[in-house]
Amino acid sequence: MALQSKYKQARDQLKKELCEENCIALSRAIFNVIPIMFEKRRSNERLALKSLLGDVVLHQLSIAGEKKIHPLASDKTTVFIIIRLSEWKKYGFNDKDTAHRTLGKCLEYLRSKPELQSIAVNIMETLEDKKILNDFWASKKCEEKKENLKKRRQVAEERSKLYDAEQHATMKEIIYRQDNNVRENFNVEIIKKGGRVQETEKKQQMSSTPNSRKRKSDNLSENNENFKMRLLGYRQSENEFEDDKSDEDETEDVTSDEEDVINFSTISFDQFTESSKGEEIWTLKNGESVRNTLIRMTSEAIKKAKEIQSKKKKLNASISSTIRLGLSSIVDLSSEFSGGMYSWFGGEWPDLKAKALAKINIKPKMFEDLIKSDIEKIEELCNEHKYWEARDFVYEKLKGRPDRTETFHRQVMKIYFFIIEMFLVDPYVFVDREGNKQNLTEIEFTLKVAGPIIDIIFSDVQHLVQLKWGETVSKATTVGRKIDLKIMYRGKNQGKNVELSHSECARRTNSTKIINDRSKCLRTNKSVLDQYLSHDLSDEIIENSAVIGLQLAALYGQIIGVDLLDEGLYFGFEGPLLRFPTQINDITVLKQTLEALYFFKENIVHKAEALSCLNKNSDPFSNTFHTERISKSRHYKANFIRSTYFTVIIQ
Repeated sequence: MALQSKYKQARDQLKKELCEENCIALSRAIFNVIPIMFEKRRSNERLALKSLLGDVVLHQLSIAGEKKIHPLASDKTTVFIIIRLSEWKKYGFNDKDTAHRTLGKCLEYLRSKPELQSIAVNIMETLEDKKILNDFWASKKCEEKKENLKKRRQVAEERSKLYDAEQHATMKEIIYRQDNNVRENFNVEIIKKGGRVQETEKKQQMSSTPNSRKRKSDNLSENNENFKMRLLGYRQSENEFEDDKSDEDETEDVTSDEEDVINFSTISFDQFTESSKGEEIWTLKNGESVRNTLIRMTSEAIKKAKEIQSKKKKLNASISSTIRLGLSSIVDLSSEFSGGMYSWFGGEWPDLKAKALAKINIKPKMFEDLIKSDIEKIEELCNEHKYWEARDFVYEKLKGRPDRTETFHRQVMKIYFFIIEMFLVDPYVFVDREGNKQNLTEIEFTLKVAGPIIDIIFSDVQHLVQLKWGETVSKATTVGRKIDLKIMYRGKNQGKNVELSHSECARRTNSTKIINDRSKCLRTNKSVLDQYLSHDLSDEIIENSAVIGLQLAALYGQIIGVDLLDEGLYFGFEGPLLRFPTQINDITVLKQTLEALYFFKENIVHKAEALSCLNKNSDPFSNTFHTERISKSRHYKANFIRSTYFTVIIQ
């Protein structure tokens, strides 16, 4: 009650002096109110006093502004009060402006009077000290914010690394050890941890199995205890995958890390249509260069897309895909769908496609000699439904100490052993008893087939290349696109990691998803190609500079790639198809798939060896004193490179 009485007395005194318009007395009243106004304790009386004080001072300041003088200027205490109130955050913008202008007039008045100039100097020093103090606290708060942001980023990166280690550990560590214990069975470990196979289902399978096969199955389960499991550090069970999947919709997932709608207002078209600096080799029959035709048709496609967007309609995948590729200077030779790039070149498309493919090697080598005969024997046994005999045949081929001269043959046999045993343990991995497709996720398809097979194929070149599975960020792209499978060179050139190939995986063969993935994969591999061409490679190596990757969708796939054939003119192409077996009686499709995958490996190893030669020719002195000379590429394709278009995503 005493505190409220103090507030009430101060308020009444202010009202009294304001009514009498006694400037000096009002100044004294304001001075007495200041300590009360800045007390930390809150009360309705004090807030009301603040409001009244603000009204009083602003009223006096406005009067002073009209008279061009300040009636209280000769009073140092009042001037200090004006300074404090001019900084009071309770005022709105206009009130603050009035207070500051009046303060300026007050200072002018003080400077004009010799006897008051010392007061003006003291006021200016006070204001300067306040400014320095405010700047100090502002900079300190800014540093604290930066430090907090840095810590948050570190925590986010650590969580991301932990997630990557837990979710994708199996894919990173799927390696078939080349030793005597080649009869490895990672499905048994998954079954133990996840419990996918029910006991009742096991009994049904055993009841319909001949006694000879029962005995072999029993022996297999006993011996499996001594096998080295392929999935080291497996941390997630199949049940967890199934729980995650149970909440998903049956509809197709066609989303990607790029938006379906391109914001054309953000596109600087001139950036992607840089004119050629030299003589263009690739021209059409009408005399127009292929690049100029690509630029012109891309511009027309953008105009049509703008019209569609103006009508509040959504762009389909084919339009978005062709525009993105056109802005990236890529002619997609596989774009032969409705609205695709083939229509941009009319009747000259077949000749253009044939000319480009003649410059690119996309024909894999066929298996020969012993490997071919062994595969034919395996296929013959499987066609006769002699699956256990086929498994034993492959096992006999793998017995004994590994020989480096037979690495290729052993890898192929390991893959067939892995596929046969996977289906013998669980025949319904990909289809159920009625022949319907199992509802598997993208990562499950990769874990079960593509991942193990590709890891076996690259197991003998791990000193050259490194396989990064599972949504890793690419540094070759300007915007950091996420890549499902990124293959990198083990060493470093000019202190930087070099990426050699990008591949994309999808869970289903939806047309929209496939078109979007094709566009993304071609452009990210173009970025890989541009990074590769930035090195000082010989013209002989540059002749075969095409960068290839894999586009996988469920159990299907295809090799795709991109190459730079003229100044500012890239060609995207498609290679052989892939298909993994859905059941053990479908194993005949595996031979063509492996031939394509070994062609994929050969292309990547060729580039890794070329980069390795650059490292051998370097030394610490050259890397220190001649960095500019080393980093500059001198081959004829160095000036052909153009920028790549990626949709900018705001998180």
